Amino acid sequence: MQENICEQRSSLGQKIDFLIGQKVFPVILFCCGAALRLKHYFENRSLWLDEAYLSIDIANTSLFGLASFQTILPGQPRQPVGFLIISKIFTLIFGICEYSLRLFPLLSSLLALYILYLLTKKVLGRNAALLALAIFTFAEPLVYYAAEVKPYSCDVLISLILFFSSINFLTGDISVKKIRDFCLLGIVSMWFSTSSLLVLPAIGFLILCRIFKEKKLELFISFASTCVFFITNFLIIYVKSLSKMLANSSIMSTSIPVFMPRPIWSLSSLHWLLEKSTGIFEHSLGMGMGFGYLALTLLLVGCYDLFKKNRMMGALFLLPLMTFLAANFLHKYPFHYRMLLFLTPCIVIFISQGFFAVIKMLPCGCLSSRILIIAMLIFPSARMSLNSFVKPHRYSNTRPVIKYLSEHYQKGDSLIYNNSAQYLYGFYHGLFRMGSDTELIVKIENWEDDEPKTKIERKYQYLVFNEKGYLRGTYKDPYVDAHLYKDIRHYENNPRTWLFLSQLSFAQKKMTVEFFMRNGRKLLELNEDGASLYMFDMSR
Repeated sequence: MQENICEQRSSLGQKIDFLIGQKVFPVILFCCGAALRLKHYFENRSLWLDEAYLSIDIANTSLFGLASFQTILPGQPRQPVGFLIISKIFTLIFGICEYSLRLFPLLSSLLALYILYLLTKKVLGRNAALLALAIFTFAEPLVYYAAEVKPYSCDVLISLILFFSSINFLTGDISVKKIRDFCLLGIVSMWFSTSSLLVLPAIGFLILCRIFKEKKLELFISFASTCVFFITNFLIIYVKSLSKMLANSSIMSTSIPVFMPRPIWSLSSLHWLLEKSTGIFEHSLGMGMGFGYLALTLLLVGCYDLFKKNRMMGALFLLPLMTFLAANFLHKYPFHYRMLLFLTPCIVIFISQGFFAVIKMLPCGCLSSRILIIAMLIFPSARMSLNSFVKPHRYSNTRPVIKYLSEHYQKGDSLIYNNSAQYLYGFYHGLFRMGSDTELIVKIENWEDDEPKTKIERKYQYLVFNEKGYLRGTYKDPYVDAHLYKDIRHYENNPRTWLFLSQLSFAQKKMTVEFFMRNGRKLLELNEDGASLYMFDMSR
């Protein structure tokens, strides 16, 4: 009786494997992934804070300026030069808008789907490649960053290209030409992805091991000469860009646990590593809470199984994880989940390998267990992605608010905004052609949610715009204090005072509005997701 049940389950499993083996399945998955990403892209949601200051930099700087690391916002972290140049080219072709600024991340995300399938099919086989592609397709963070003016989708694509290209070195014949070709690819990747600096040393170490195995002097000489070019490029990028990123407090802050505690063998370090390792499945792959331990178990099993079958392939995808941990331990690369998306190819490869290794251990193929594990891996992220497909992303719907302001703003009006709104205003000021004249602005800053304030700290500053109206920076003049004193007298107590608030907590927004209502009369209110606009009569 038990044998008959096993035969029936085995037969059913073989039929399912046959259906999955059809060529149409990867096409269906790719179409699903493309649909999710294109839908998010064509929502054309408003920029949010981080996108806005990066877009202002792109709008104001020439191609030559971007290539030479010039920036109008020196206090902000620098993004890879290659990413900025391609984004700038798209704005020159299609004009400055959200669509052109987000086109490169979209194309990177779509191409990453295809290369991931080719890579996993070559390393793991077709069935495991389908599982990896399914996880990758529905991972909500990957879908989200496919339509954001940030380089994270490009990081994933560069990692995949490097992994796919390095397989030829590790499995096929090796020659001086191949080493030089990969050297060129590695140098280019440095300029497009900061995270490639963690992938390239791992691949370079494996190539060096392969060269020692071949015992050919000309290969070693060629490899050593390419290292000179790598180091030269790294030093240029470090001096001009990376050193500023490492000094940026918003990214490298130690007030939040983004770095591994020391010493590494302490209980706090092990707890941190376990918490972050399970969290990466939720925040970088979109898996639901509670499934991190399942994914971590499959990853460890897959790592062991792949090493057992092919040490070189196992090392190829494990060493970048180890390189990242080493950089994190040295406080050189923070554990921000969005900055770890470049490791998602390694993670899904180990998970897929681990899944099929576990399935082989189960009796009679255990079809129900296979379906349950796949559902636990894919369903939470698929549900989030499909929910976003139906319901648009509206994190910060700033565009209609500033559009209304541009249509009703009159010369002589006063404008006040909070600190997080300044770059959003600076970008959409140009998009809606609000002029290029220098403006006096009041910026609200330095308050706490739980502090009952009767007076809000205000900072007066002049804003300078380029000829198209995009923010260039704060006005600086040796007589700025005299100018401010003269202008502030008619700026305060204005019967037409606009208050623009963006990305504030509920408590901060409530406190700010109540302050202005105590000192003036509210004439108008416009609310959108994450953004609000008010007009007050402050003359009383």
